[in-house]
Amino acid sequence: MASAGDTSPPSSVSSRGNEQQLKEDSGEGSARRPPRKRRRIIISCTECHRRKQKCDRNLPCTNCVSRHKQDSCRLNLAAGDGSAEPGIPAEMTNFGYSATGASTLGFLRKLDGTNPEESLSRMAMGRQINGEYFGTRERYKSLIRQLPARSYTEKLVDIYFKDFNWQYNGVDQWVFERQMAEWYNLPFHVLNTEGPQALPPDLRAFPALVFQVIATALLNLQPGPDLTFDSLKYAGSMTFEDLALDYSESGVAIISLLGKRQVSHTAVIASFVRAAFLKYSGLVTESWHAIGSAVRDGQECGLHRDSLDPKPKSDRLEDILENQWEIQRRRKTWILLMSWDVHTAIVLGRPASIDTSVTYTLPIDTPDPKDPSKTPVAQRSETDPPSRMTRVLWIYKNTMVLKEIIELERDGPCPKDFSKVDRIHQKLLEFEAETPAFFRTENPDTRYDDLPECSWIPMIRGTCPLYLSFNMMALHRPYVFTRPYSRREALKASFNMLEAQREHFASIGPKQYKTFSLFFGTFDAIVLMASIFILFPRENIEYIHTALQHFQWAVERFETMAERNRLAAAARGVLNAIYVRLKKSLGVGCMNARDPVPLPGPDLLIYCEHVESSLRQENQHLRGQINDANLDLADATKSRRELQQRVKELEHQVGFVSMDNEHLKNYNPYVVVLIDADGCHFKQEFVNRGIDGGKQAAYALRRAILTECHSHAGEVEVIAKVVANLGGLARAMRKDGCLANESTLKDFTLGFSQGMASFDFVDAIRWNLRNHNCKQIVLGVSHDAGYAPFLDEILRDEASRRRITILEGTPAVRDLAHSGLNVLNLNAELFRAEKLVDKALRDTAAQATTSPVSVVAGMSPLPPPPGTPVNSNTNGPPSYATAIKSASPPPQVTLPFQPKAVKAPAARREKPAPWNPGPRGLDPPLVVNQTSLENIKKRKDSNKLCNNHYLRGPCAKGDACCFEHKYRPNENEKTAIAFLARLNPCTNGQDCEVEDCIYGHHCPSTHDGQCTHPYCKFKPWEHPPNTKFKPTYQWLDEE
Repeated sequence: MASAGDTSPPSSVSSRGNEQQLKEDSGEGSARRPPRKRRRIIISCTECHRRKQKCDRNLPCTNCVSRHKQDSCRLNLAAGDGSAEPGIPAEMTNFGYSATGASTLGFLRKLDGTNPEESLSRMAMGRQINGEYFGTRERYKSLIRQLPARSYTEKLVDIYFKDFNWQYNGVDQWVFERQMAEWYNLPFHVLNTEGPQALPPDLRAFPALVFQVIATALLNLQPGPDLTFDSLKYAGSMTFEDLALDYSESGVAIISLLGKRQVSHTAVIASFVRAAFLKYSGLVTESWHAIGSAVRDGQECGLHRDSLDPKPKSDRLEDILENQWEIQRRRKTWILLMSWDVHTAIVLGRPASIDTSVTYTLPIDTPDPKDPSKTPVAQRSETDPPSRMTRVLWIYKNTMVLKEIIELERDGPCPKDFSKVDRIHQKLLEFEAETPAFFRTENPDTRYDDLPECSWIPMIRGTCPLYLSFNMMALHRPYVFTRPYSRREALKASFNMLEAQREHFASIGPKQYKTFSLFFGTFDAIVLMASIFILFPRENIEYIHTALQHFQWAVERFETMAERNRLAAAARGVLNAIYVRLKKSLGVGCMNARDPVPLPGPDLLIYCEHVESSLRQENQHLRGQINDANLDLADATKSRRELQQRVKELEHQVGFVSMDNEHLKNYNPYVVVLIDADGCHFKQEFVNRGIDGGKQAAYALRRAILTECHSHAGEVEVIAKVVANLGGLARAMRKDGCLANESTLKDFTLGFSQGMASFDFVDAIRWNLRNHNCKQIVLGVSHDAGYAPFLDEILRDEASRRRITILEGTPAVRDLAHSGLNVLNLNAELFRAEKLVDKALRDTAAQATTSPVSVVAGMSPLPPPPGTPVNSNTNGPPSYATAIKSASPPPQVTLPFQPKAVKAPAARREKPAPWNPGPRGLDPPLVVNQTSLENIKKRKDSNKLCNNHYLRGPCAKGDACCFEHKYRPNENEKTAIAFLARLNPCTNGQDCEVEDCIYGHHCPSTHDGQCTHPYCKFKPWEHPPNTKFKPTYQWLDEE
């Protein structure tokens, strides 16, 4: 403890300014203070300022890019702000104190709790600087851009949970999927403007976990070409291991960028998955460092203390249940870190990071919840199927036995007595006997193997003996040089390990060859077994044959795994050297030194000289090939780097263009409402109020439409266009009795237009469909079937169909109701459901069959066209599209639809216009000779004539075509071939742009309103209207 007069600064203070301040406070340097340095405005990045170089202030700048220091390039945007308020920056509030320990920070938090209105952190923080996190935000965005597309990510995540996560259950799938959904639903502007600081700590670190998960999944792919994931590679010679390492390093960069101030549970899991990835990749030392970093991060966020468990968000039952499940996850993560830390310390002989003498609270053995907000944490009963937590707890208990083995190392290899060793030996035997029935390999309990939630049990069953055998090896390994009993037990444990490894290896496929337990378990057992026989060759002679057999099997396994397991490939040379020493020590296959050695004969010498000369020539040839290959490699490397640089620049440009395009598409969203007021009538209470009623109707319509927009109501503007024949509509409403004065309707229209700036009482559909900012078109045309053909013409794709809604006033006519469009009914708020009727005609309804109808659907009588009798009838009720002709005077409006044609009476009916099936029109008619047609139909199988060959020139398939090409048909037969080809519908229909298309674009079998083909292949809309079909017509249900 420092004395009261000790003036040396604490070790945690590293700033020169702080040291100087401490010296001044303590009285040192009071005699002569150093001159105050000028505070110049820093206009360079941190690296250029440190190296005293000129900076172009890009992010990253050119100097940092050329020196490969992009990650260190930072711009201090607030350095020149002289108006910053004095105070302690927010990031220095902790001063390095542990957030989970009993430190000075605890007292500061206690002071904060006494007066929440005046928080010390808020008072010390001062004014927040927006530019402070600019570099962090841009670096964070550049890292998450490296994530593959969502479709690839989801496929790789499925591979990880299927092939890897069952081994340790480090990542909870239900939590991961919820976080992934939340991540992909993040608005872009949050990341673009506020950066990662605006996200919760767990979601902030989630991309790092995704990078580690997909990196681990890539290790499971075959080394050859892959049609699905090859597009993720950005270099020609790149392997999936190279790509996996890139992704993993990106995850590490995100964790490093976020720092250690707000370490989250997700960040700890990401570090754990990173450690497992390094171990799978053969980077064992790096994996040990990574697990140590994960342990420290876990301690930073308080996983090791129950007092630091999170509290529920509220007193609601759902929040309490979710908080309990989060506590269980924290405890599971901590015991996983403990298991790895202790196991790594034993295997690699390195120090452990966790104090194993402390008793930690274990999680409850319970299955994963489907909905954590509705599922309580309950202990699994003995009759329930095992859960993933069951295996996690079993591995933890098995690993904690190693804790006692570590404590034995204090007594060294020659303890005073071996009673402690024998006691732990007996404990290991008892633990092995207590192995759950569904985990053991001998007579296992397989009742749960076929359950979907227990599909992982058969895969881990073969790994359980590996843990038990390793514990026995670790117990007796320190005493093999001092105790014969330990040598024998260690030898038996090695044989058990090698046998378990052989059985486990036979039950897995090449995808699991990277599993590090396959290497370490075999290699440790081989080295221990060989060491015992080499150093003590006269002991355990009865096991020599078994040892050599297992040695040979182990070498064969390493040869098989070498292509997929880097450690196995590197250990083959070591095993061969050990095998030579072992055979030499045991005298297996060695020659007796007293036996005479025969001299080689002259023929053998000549043969050896010939072999030597051939090998020299071959070596010279190979050197030339290597030189050429090196030159080609240098050239290819240069070209590849230039291409990579170009691709990187283009990807950068594409990213900006995509961002701008997405911004423009959603810059000004709106919903357009198009209403034909001749059939969609506003309620009488609105119309009778005149201008005020028009305004109220405008407000009500806008509210109703925004209500249908749900969460986007605050972002969408509503534009309304109401089209009507005002004169005819006013007269019809007056005759109906719902309008006393025709001028009231005009006042209503004025009020409606004045109510909202974007509302007009007036061909807007096509223009708005092409506008990405238009999110929905609402059409008030439910009364008129004349709009159905027009809608069928413009609704060519599903995207346009989803953007159009029919606004129903009077009940929708049949053609519109069956169009498949969404129908919105606002009769309760805005519109009347009854049609307008002339009250004067109600009394004469009985005479409607003998006298012409004077007013139909509330419209004024239409003057007969020239040459048409006055008593001409119309087909259906006229709408705005037909009544506009008779308006006097007509308003200046825009006609969205063509007016309907008025039918003449049957006595003087004009010939109807030919049916037009669509943009391409009718196919040219064909006159077919019936005899020729029958001759062509009689050809079957390979004798059939090739349509493409005879109608459009030589067949592109040539001899590979299965139809006849050599026959020479006459003109009548060619016409018959064309007719038969037209019986097959063109896949593009009326959108076909091929001029010489041989297929049909409408049904050619329709005559006088009847489709004569019993098995017609054309859809109902590819026939003229009102066509009748045979009972065998396959599309009869869609008619």
